[in-house]
Amino acid sequence: MQRTRGFTLIEVLVVIAIIGAIISTVAFVIPDRSDEDRAEFAVTLQQQILYASELALVHQQIIGLYVSDPAAQNRTGGSPSDPSRGSPYLFLVWSAENGYWSKSTDRGLQPRRLPAGTNILLESDDFELLQQEDLILEDLLVYEPVDKSEDDDEKLTSGENSNSEEGGAAPPFEGLPQLIIYGNGELPNFHVTLKSRDDFDATQWVIYANDGFNAELATAAAYAEIDPDYQP
Repeated sequence: MQRTRGFTLIEVLVVIAIIGAIISTVAFVIPDRSDEDRAEFAVTLQQQILYASELALVHQQIIGLYVSDPAAQNRTGGSPSDPSRGSPYLFLVWSAENGYWSKSTDRGLQPRRLPAGTNILLESDDFELLQQEDLILEDLLVYEPVDKSEDDDEKLTSGENSNSEEGGAAPPFEGLPQLIIYGNGELPNFHVTLKSRDDFDATQWVIYANDGFNAELATAAAYAEIDPDYQP
């Protein structure tokens, strides 16, 4: 009777080591998609901001960009306590008639999914431009719903609100946009940073404007040379 020879412990360990080395090599060769996804998202958001500028100019409308708190983004991209309700950023429209900000229903301004492990941060200079416009600062930066009569409600539900999805008035948004684009299409000085939440060596992208009209895109390292005060 022929006896079957089994594997020794050393042989099993050698095979496991070889498999582990192969897996490590494959993981090293395959590029990390997160950097590529972050770059694609940065281009998309840049184009959305440029589109919002054109839309504001054409419709003589005030459009805002709201970015949720990074702590909310770190949980699920948003939370029930955060006005964005799961979206890390939203484009808003100011209605002087209704007296509040509401979420834009324009298809070109709908938020895109933020790449996994990515945070988005926004800083802008809006107050000087606010004071130059024929607008009341308190009205724009404080959420205070206006009193409407029954006739006003009837007008809103009849389709006269340009930011309505189904003919009715879009509901108010209680958050305040950090970036405001005016009816002349002018952009305040701002920068939006897209950075990896865990990988500090990953490429960071910055969307910025410093000439009033063009939203540019650069790496954080390149932008730091443009703005000495910027901390990547």
